[in-house]
Amino acid sequence: MRLRIPFFSKRTVEPETEPLKRKEPYMGKRGFSAAELNRLTSGWVGTHASKNQQIEQGSVLIRRRARQLSNDNDYVRRYLSMVKANVVGTNGIVMQSKIKTTNGKPDEAAIKLIERRWREWVKWGNCTIDGHLSWVDVQNMVMETVARDGEMLMLMLPDRASRSLRLQPIDIDRLETEHTDYNRNIRMSIEYNDRRQPIAYWILTKHPADQHGYIRSERKRYPADMVIHAYRAEHPEQERGISWMASSMTRLNMLGGFEEAALVNARIGASKMGFFTSPDGEGYSGDATVNGQMISEAEPGHFEQLPDGVAFTPFDPQYPSNEFQPFMKTVLRGIASGLNVSYNGLASDLEGVNFSSIRSGVIDERDQWRSNQRWLIDSVMQRVFSKWLDTELLFGGLGGYDVRDFDRLNAVTWQPRGWAWVDPQKDINASILAIDNGLKTRADVIAESGKDIDEVFEQLQQEQELLEKYKLKLKQEGNSNAGTNPNEKD
Repeated sequence: MRLRIPFFSKRTVEPETEPLKRKEPYMGKRGFSAAELNRLTSGWVGTHASKNQQIEQGSVLIRRRARQLSNDNDYVRRYLSMVKANVVGTNGIVMQSKIKTTNGKPDEAAIKLIERRWREWVKWGNCTIDGHLSWVDVQNMVMETVARDGEMLMLMLPDRASRSLRLQPIDIDRLETEHTDYNRNIRMSIEYNDRRQPIAYWILTKHPADQHGYIRSERKRYPADMVIHAYRAEHPEQERGISWMASSMTRLNMLGGFEEAALVNARIGASKMGFFTSPDGEGYSGDATVNGQMISEAEPGHFEQLPDGVAFTPFDPQYPSNEFQPFMKTVLRGIASGLNVSYNGLASDLEGVNFSSIRSGVIDERDQWRSNQRWLIDSVMQRVFSKWLDTELLFGGLGGYDVRDFDRLNAVTWQPRGWAWVDPQKDINASILAIDNGLKTRADVIAESGKDIDEVFEQLQQEQELLEKYKLKLKQEGNSNAGTNPNEKD
């Protein structure tokens, strides 16, 4: 029996069967050369593992090797110093309170109170639980640890004794990558909820290397709001960090061994040593015996006559040769690219550079430092300040304010360090032109140099008062020659 088919359908309801045909292998050229399988790409093996599987399997060894390089490799130490100097700087990233009243105007009283209390807290000995660091020291530690280890762990602990917040930096080795319990939704020592939000961290009470005999380490559960786990996620669903040096570490280690071999070879070559040979194979008795080996000492300008039948074969290694320096530069350029820094800065090499090339490199590099500054502010600075403010309100450290004022008092901005202009005259003139045409504000220009507009204007006001006090007039208004060509005629 057949069913009635609506007029708009041309198909039959009876199922049709068709035997499966074997799919012939594709013999044509693939769409991407990176997908080609041939004798040249047979050793190019890709990975299907997730980022978290790669981190779980390799992050511990990468971290150990990165720490060893930071101890022994000069270029790694230089890189870590560059990270701290350019992201944190001398004075660190400075907090600026922007509290407003109900009518939208700055609340000067609240601003002064918050900034005064914060300045007291950031001093050396006040912000960490052991009293060994200042807030700038903590910022430097975060940046160096994340660049070297890939991630940083820190506890935020309200301290009843001091009635304030205290920070406790923790070695990331205490957050085990091996601790995974799918029944409790724990992966690599981090406990998650159903939305993949961290709700707790399982941290060892001691470093794994500090366990001796009956003194064993245990895991302690800390709620996520007490923990700062700072790392830069490069992949979706990434749960742990990896060293920023990971892609460059192999070359850094090989380059260190290459330099050591070249240095030893140069030292041997400078010694101009050689071997004594004889037809009967008995050799030369030498002048002295050390550990059972016959040796002959050599002195500058000293010659001696060899016994009959003994010949001297010189050993004169010529390496490192003229190719040594170009090879070193080539390798270091690749390493610098992997570290996202300029070769000239990493190698401290300004030979052969001109103003235009170094200016371009400096500008590109500063964009990377600004990106790291933004990450540090969002991942660490703002979270610490919010926790500090909450603790101050809890213990009554802000006078008549309480937890109901938290949202209004939590209005802050962060001023990172800036850099001097590469070409001061041209850059200043460009900024003046941008301000005059409404493309920038004075606050933007001042912030680019790492300063605060309120502080700059306050200093200008103080200078003006001093000028009036001493009846000095250093410059006539409107007579500035900035941006003009002194050779240009009216």
